[in-house]
Amino acid sequence: YVAEGRGVSSQELLIDEQKRQELFDFLEWNALPENRSYRYHFFFDNCATRIRAVLDNVLGENLDWNLIENPHKPTFRDMIHAYEKELVWADFGIDIALGLPCDDKMGLGEDMFLPDYLQLHLSTATLNNERITGAVKEILPERREVPQMPFITPTKIAWLWFVLVAAFAIRSVRSTKNVLVLERITLVILGLVGILVTFLWFFTNHSTTLDNFNIIWAFPLHLFAVFVGAKKWMSQYWMFWSVLLFLFLIGSWALPQTFHPAFFPVAAAGFVSCFRFATLTLHSGKAK
Repeated sequence: YVAEGRGVSSQELLIDEQKRQELFDFLEWNALPENRSYRYHFFFDNCATRIRAVLDNVLGENLDWNLIENPHKPTFRDMIHAYEKELVWADFGIDIALGLPCDDKMGLGEDMFLPDYLQLHLSTATLNNERITGAVKEILPERREVPQMPFITPTKIAWLWFVLVAAFAIRSVRSTKNVLVLERITLVILGLVGILVTFLWFFTNHSTTLDNFNIIWAFPLHLFAVFVGAKKWMSQYWMFWSVLLFLFLIGSWALPQTFHPAFFPVAAAGFVSCFRFATLTLHSGKAK
């Protein structure tokens, strides 16, 4: 913590001797080999929510967290984004991986999956109308510098790539050569991302990666379809995805999932690429 300049603070539990002993006994029991392991859940069962669960278990129904509903009704994704304003690449990657469950609005106290909010709620919690924690005490001061927003961001890269794909597509249309190099690269990348989305959705136990609408613009079969060749029937495949991506671009606001800003130029590049493949494979099929 010192080396990284990370701040550390403490809150003393203001509970009587009996409850302290019960808490200690519970923690010893919980540390036994048969009890120490659990299936981690990023939102509902993590290192912060476990503290709340222990206090609920030991202090019982007389513990009152004095929770007040947030009028802004943030989602879990909103709460994560608040911590990633300067971590633009991490934010981009997380938004690829996390699916629809992250856009659920949080219920009372569910913000305690974040340690800062656990500390905030501990400061107002009471047991038999008496506060259960003392004032927050600083152990180590926060010495980390706030990271600067990097010049190169996913959104800038995505828009630059879309402009290149669109420009080369227009140039190819005006010439006698129909080169699909950038379009092929685009669809290979989208296919690889689609494999990641599919794996996290269907082949892991992470409930936060389920129902991921990013599969609309990042579909795994694109990775293989680009190598099928100029088959007439493939034009139907590419035209279908052209239409779907176009609908995504104009109607994503109606979907229940929130999308990273960089996903839209990526989807637009995918639309151009799919449309180019659709027209060229159809033309090639007719020529044959």
